[in-house]
Amino acid sequence: MKSKTNKIKFALIVTTAMALVFSMPVMAGSEDDAIALWKQKYADAIRDLRFGSTFEKINAARLLGAHRKSEYIRLLGAELLNNMEQQKFLQMSTNDPFVKVHMAWALGEIEHPLAIPDLSRALDISMELVKKDNELVKQISDQQTGRNEAFQKYLDDTENKLRQERGLPAKDKDDPYKIQVVKMGYDRPGPLVNPGHAYPNSPDMYWSLSDEFKGQSYNYRFEDQRVRMEGGANWMNLVREIFASLGKIEHADAIDGVKKYLDSDYPIVRAYAAQSLGNIGRSVAAAPLALKEKYATEKNERVKIYMAWAILVNDKSAFEQYQDLLKFLQSPDDLQRYDCIRVLSDLAMGESEEPLKAALKVEHRSTLRRMLQQAIHRSKIDNILPVNY
Repeated sequence: MKSKTNKIKFALIVTTAMALVFSMPVMAGSEDDAIALWKQKYADAIRDLRFGSTFEKINAARLLGAHRKSEYIRLLGAELLNNMEQQKFLQMSTNDPFVKVHMAWALGEIEHPLAIPDLSRALDISMELVKKDNELVKQISDQQTGRNEAFQKYLDDTENKLRQERGLPAKDKDDPYKIQVVKMGYDRPGPLVNPGHAYPNSPDMYWSLSDEFKGQSYNYRFEDQRVRMEGGANWMNLVREIFASLGKIEHADAIDGVKKYLDSDYPIVRAYAAQSLGNIGRSVAAAPLALKEKYATEKNERVKIYMAWAILVNDKSAFEQYQDLLKFLQSPDDLQRYDCIRVLSDLAMGESEEPLKAALKVEHRSTLRRMLQQAIHRSKIDNILPVNY
């Protein structure tokens, strides 16, 4: 009986050993197949990035960025800059800002300083495109204003001519019953419309949002229509993504290219630049110094809030900026309070718990109340011990 048991044990041992021996080539083959599979996927991504359609380029950038493939930085940078300075090619769907945003994002995810020159160049070009777009809108708005004034003069002259024919005195310029032209300036867009419409806002100031039949459909197979409807990006979106990517890289070479935009005419760009410098400052001590120079002269309160964040995220002992944030926390402006709560929540400073609780007691906006509750939680969850800087 014992010998039979030993034979069974021996047979099991031999079978197990044989299974292990013969499974090794199988596993090695599986590994080779996986390597070949991903090698082919990367080759396809490179092909799509250079020669693909709109959404093939987007998916390729997503793959290379998500996998942080640093060997493809030059390809991503070249494709980011491709045709950006050729105005006649910018209307192509493959050069849409939504496509470029994904390439800038991928370079930021890779986090390698080799991408900084291409990102900085793309930032400068994007800002020039933003300025051109704004100048065009202003030009159209001025033309519209001129047409309105000419039409108003025509109405006044016609009315005075009729009054003269009837022996009536000319109408007073300050007459409250004077016919006024309805001015449709481009700086006062109509109501926003729902997703699926061809334009972001209605050109008709009296357009009801319930008029769904006025919405224009688009053909999913036409990429130029699809990318504008599903992406809806503009050059300012690309500017924001480039600032974010430069902040992720956290390298001293990016400071000069970002710092100059602290003097931009656009407050939102100054805020983006401040956030980028704040992130760079996590690794480079020189980055926050530029912010401290500009902080005292900045006039826009919302920009100052993000500058304060960028300084405090690298130096929690910056008392002046912290006290200013507490003042903004009491602002009557909802947007200022929103920005302030947002940055205090991100900073998660233990000493901000009591001011945040005081703000919660008097806050009436439900969205801001939820943000305050989250900020209070963050201020104490990681600050069990007393603050010690």
